[in-house]
Amino acid sequence: MPTSVDAERAVLGAILLNREAIVAVADTLRAEHFYLERHHQIYAAALALFQARTPPDLRTLSEELRRRGQLDQVGGIIYLADLVDATPTSAHIDYYALDMLKTATRRRLLTVGGRIAALAYDESEDIQAIMTTAHDLLDGAAIALHDPRYTPFSATDLEQEALDPIAWAVTGLLPQGLTLLVGKPKMRKSWLALALAIAIASGGRALGSIPVEEGDVLYLALEDGKLRLQSRQRKILGGAGAPKRLSYLTAAPRLDAGCVGLIETWLRLHPEARLVIIDVLAKVRPAGKGGSMYDEDYGALEPLQQLASRRGVAILVVHHMNRSGADDVFDQINGSNGIGGSADGLLTLQYERGQTDATLHINGRDVEDDASLALRWDNATAQWILLGKAEEVKASTQRQEIIKTLREERRPMTPREVAEALDKVAEYGNIKQLMYRMAREKDLSSSGGKYTVPSLTLLAPEADRNGRPGDPVIGSGDPVILGDPGPITQVYSTRTPENSYGDPGDRKIPPPKKLDHPDHPITQVDFTASESQKDGDLPRITQDHPTLADLAPVDRLQLALYLRSNMERDQEIARDRCAAYGIDYEAARAASKIGGAS
Repeated sequence: MPTSVDAERAVLGAILLNREAIVAVADTLRAEHFYLERHHQIYAAALALFQARTPPDLRTLSEELRRRGQLDQVGGIIYLADLVDATPTSAHIDYYALDMLKTATRRRLLTVGGRIAALAYDESEDIQAIMTTAHDLLDGAAIALHDPRYTPFSATDLEQEALDPIAWAVTGLLPQGLTLLVGKPKMRKSWLALALAIAIASGGRALGSIPVEEGDVLYLALEDGKLRLQSRQRKILGGAGAPKRLSYLTAAPRLDAGCVGLIETWLRLHPEARLVIIDVLAKVRPAGKGGSMYDEDYGALEPLQQLASRRGVAILVVHHMNRSGADDVFDQINGSNGIGGSADGLLTLQYERGQTDATLHINGRDVEDDASLALRWDNATAQWILLGKAEEVKASTQRQEIIKTLREERRPMTPREVAEALDKVAEYGNIKQLMYRMAREKDLSSSGGKYTVPSLTLLAPEADRNGRPGDPVIGSGDPVILGDPGPITQVYSTRTPENSYGDPGDRKIPPPKKLDHPDHPITQVDFTASESQKDGDLPRITQDHPTLADLAPVDRLQLALYLRSNMERDQEIARDRCAAYGIDYEAARAASKIGGAS
């Protein structure tokens, strides 16, 4: 009978020598593959410990065998110690496991062959029945030894199987599986990765606005020491307490020398883990062996991809771009296409050095539609802040540029004239379409193919007892352009007498009276208010609005979100930003709650 007792001893010795070694064989090697009964019992106990998330070693395995009443049967602790002494290294466990599987297959075939031979000698059996039984026996032999991952399943079975949905570490951005975060060196990739780790470990918000579920995080900061990590963590936290569910490593073996097993062990000890970050790939990338670069790159990351899939966790690997400047993001990854091909997802951070705005491109097997997000670096929080979808933010910026150009020119302009003024003639088609949409949305006025910015109409709500006008308010229905007030018309109003119930009368609005503005002389009147309106139709505007509105739309929106928040941390950020913009914090907060700042 074919046996491979030495291979069996080597596998068991490797498991006892290195508690992480069983990870490499747990999915393929089963207890019945061992020829000796005591080896069968030892491996079954080790596998049970592994499945119970207990690392098998000399102590835990001997206790498990004693609990099963099998310790003396296998030779006691002395035999287990002999297995360890006879195994110089655990690095070749895969080789010995494969040798065992081949030998086990031969034993199975001999057993099946004997049964087939017996059937063949039985002349009373129908030959077709014998052939069918022989095929079934051979198939059974193959299935008995086959890795269940390689067993086909039907579409019907797949349809009926209850499967867990994809788990997202960050919704829409970082699903379970292996994801690469790629960018040029020194472009704040590590800051982005660390901020994601802190957000998930504390159950906060990723990119400043995406709520995430709290979970354990392991960050392999392989280019940093404790001092740099501490400094960055403190800056991101901004005085908040350090998250207890974030763990760090500043050194790790290479992927082919124990790194995967190291991560697997941590994951077993942290069953609620949601994210593992490796920063950077170069620190754990196996050395080349002279083979195909694609095969080596793919093979280097494949164990990580399998680990992430097996454990249902997100693994984010930080990597560098090359300097090719290629249009396809996969061609910008440093190394061969095998690196990108082995990953489930790809995040590409692109921005020019010295700028504060960036674009994060998202590609992946679990991302239905590739997307691009607009980010902005916030020095106050040392984080990348999400502004929105890149296309929408770009359109918002272009809208602001168009409005600014029309106000500065102080005359009706065609889309081509605007494109020339912006020095963006190549984008004339996009500008033309955008201006058309802006006119339909009442952001611009259009006449004869030329566009202008609508005027702002202010109404005084009522005169006091001495006949002096009240505070200005925005006329209902009028377009309101935050920022440069443009041409202004002011209208004074009075009220009709109170009714019998004491309610104030309707507002009576006389024809508009033109008033010169010191900086913006009146060039047109755009008054669309109805003949009479009540207070509820006339939201107030204060002197604070022009100051807050001087900001670009994306800045104004971000600041307003912080100003409106009731969280102390958000208000600290708002104060810092107001100071940076030169805006009075209290006035800006009050203004942000009057009609919005978006």
